[in-house]
Amino acid sequence: HNGLSGKLNKIIAELQNCRRLDLSDNDLKGTIPELSSLSNLTHLRLSYNAFVAPLPSLDGLQFLQLLHLHGNRLSGQIPNFDATIELEDTSSFITDCGLPSDFEQPIVCEDCTMCCNTRGDCHETEPSKLEDQYSSYAIFTWVFLLSLLGYVFIVVTASFSFDLFWNHTPPRSVTGSLTLPDDEKYALGSIGEDSVYQYFLGNSVFNWMIALAVITFQALALAMFVRAAGKDFGSDRSDFVYSWKCPRNSLECTDESDLDWQGWAIFSLLMVAHVLRDCINGVKLLILCGKRRHIHSSRFKFFLGGLFLSGVAYFTVYASTVYNIAIARSNTEIVVNAVVILFIMDVDEYFYDAILAASSFWSVKSSDQHDQGGDTSDSRENDDKDDEIMVCTPEQLAQLERRLQFREEQLETCLQDVVRMMQYNEKMEARVAYLEGNMSMPQTPRLDSVSQDPNSYLFGHIF
Repeated sequence: HNGLSGKLNKIIAELQNCRRLDLSDNDLKGTIPELSSLSNLTHLRLSYNAFVAPLPSLDGLQFLQLLHLHGNRLSGQIPNFDATIELEDTSSFITDCGLPSDFEQPIVCEDCTMCCNTRGDCHETEPSKLEDQYSSYAIFTWVFLLSLLGYVFIVVTASFSFDLFWNHTPPRSVTGSLTLPDDEKYALGSIGEDSVYQYFLGNSVFNWMIALAVITFQALALAMFVRAAGKDFGSDRSDFVYSWKCPRNSLECTDESDLDWQGWAIFSLLMVAHVLRDCINGVKLLILCGKRRHIHSSRFKFFLGGLFLSGVAYFTVYASTVYNIAIARSNTEIVVNAVVILFIMDVDEYFYDAILAASSFWSVKSSDQHDQGGDTSDSRENDDKDDEIMVCTPEQLAQLERRLQFREEQLETCLQDVVRMMQYNEKMEARVAYLEGNMSMPQTPRLDSVSQDPNSYLFGHIF
């Protein structure tokens, strides 16, 4: 703080009894001389000067407790040094190892407790508990996804077990449930009638590709935020915001973040209000997947719908949380960041609206072409009929196809139920005859013939 300039004289290394050396906030240039002979040195502050590399060895400074080298033009790697007292304080060892840097690569410092950048912003290098356990958010993301799959498996297994052992519900091949259309409506309402996710309930391969493309886009976008949340001081891909300041006239650095519990409370309420519905609806679809009354193809569709609906919701919460930990430094910032990431969760609805708009535009364009090509009144009537057909959107056609499929299954199960009832009636008549003393069995058709051709038997007895 004395306005010193020039180069630091090597004679300073002869001050062997020196314990504190503070030459910070001056205009000293050149390289730092060898200081390993200052074995009693505990505090060394050379910050806010114009020193350049290379940095001398620090092995002889065995009692060093504080080392400030930030605010210079040092580059390369900071030599490791042995200290009898560990640098446990956040402000103990500070260098310019953050980004942006005056050089192509910032200083490499493995022992630093604080990294600063050219703007004078700093941040502690100690990793969070999550990063310390899993080394990076990328690895923990895979753990999170595997945990999500385990959660889905538990819900489906619990639904299947409850349906099997508690309700004693036989499989659909035995009973032939008549509730499939109701379940279809229930599933469509759960997954969302205004979302491309509903395509997973249909049979159109093209619609499935659209839904999978939207899911992939959402997953990649959220993964981008997770990757940018990593505290990597040597990577430009990290959006980590430095919230500490290390003043020129102070030995201690201070955290200037204004984010407090109120900001996190508002963030939590936003997350719950936005994703709770999808989480609950995802569980509903997974429960439907575990019901034995559905055919395997329907259960697979319910599984995919529940998996993707729940997965996107939980992944959004996870990505928003880790990203806000990395960059939110005020209560308003955490709200803004949460809203931006929540927008990605609604992309499926925006794509669906775009598809509907495109379908309507194509239908109107096709109807105009039909109107221009018709000359007679009959052709115009046919064009009007064609227009009515063309107005149907792909989603409506898919719904009609699903309803037709369910009606066919419903008719088949009705026929099977009637045949079983008639077989049961024949057995009851035979038992009554036996109890009345009539040992001769009634002349009824053989059951094996009924099972071979239930439809002919049914219509033969009815008509």
